[in-house]
Amino acid sequence: MTTAMVSPCEAAFDSRRKAATSYCRMALPPADITSSDFKAGAYGYYAKLRAEAPVHGLRLPSGQTAWLVSRYDDVAPLLKDARLAKDRHNAAGSRPFSRLPGMLGFMQALEPPARGRADRDGVPVGCGWPRDDGNLIGNGALTLLQFPEQLERLRADSRLDGTAVEELLRFHSPIEVSTERYAREPIEIAGVTIPSGALVYGLISSANRDETQFDDPDRLDLGRERNRHLAFGQGIHYCLGAPLARLEGQIALRRLLERMPLSTVIIGITALGLSLLIRSLQS
Repeated sequence: MTTAMVSPCEAAFDSRRKAATSYCRMALPPADITSSDFKAGAYGYYAKLRAEAPVHGLRLPSGQTAWLVSRYDDVAPLLKDARLAKDRHNAAGSRPFSRLPGMLGFMQALEPPARGRADRDGVPVGCGWPRDDGNLIGNGALTLLQFPEQLERLRADSRLDGTAVEELLRFHSPIEVSTERYAREPIEIAGVTIPSGALVYGLISSANRDETQFDDPDRLDLGRERNRHLAFGQGIHYCLGAPLARLEGQIALRRLLERMPLSTVIIGITALGLSLLIRSLQS
């Protein structure tokens, strides 16, 4: 076989055999996960990823390849894996893809010990608060309208306020996808080797619908008790604003239920999602 006859997949096997496996077995249709339209059918796509390609190399519209990790048991440790750098300069061969605005992007990219210094200085890091709690309330209000029996269940019983917020965080996580991470070295996850310098995303919304972790994960249950969702992240990047976001979510949704018909709150909502990382309402 001449060099000209070698396919891109066969050539890839020469240097990165395990990493190339994802491309050669690709049975999933191409998807633009950066598009807001993608979120309308995202959960079905995530389910296929978990079943068929739990670690999947996907070419983005920019031309860069992102490695998507979709199963709960892989996403949870990924979020605190020291082999993955938040700062692309700490990973050889990487280049930037997304950009978070201003101070939020700067703080989320910090590595220890710089991150620890920021914590001591009283700067909340690890999530997009106050954006996240606003999206929790907006996504939660829309979800309740879509599940009227659960809405009435919550309206009738304020004791469910706590578990309801946790379930709404799981069902439609405000953070759809983890912030970008870069492999400091070749990393094997679920039998697939991610090359050094590669861009890696943990699919938080996929992990939160993983059937191995949650009973009947596509069912909204505001009384769900075993609910170890990943909506606020893990490890040093865990959202320090999580307690306040939970409290604000409980208070806001209870006030909406008590003071006005919920349908008047979300009138004009047409779609979900404004960015790759965030699941939010737009009108």
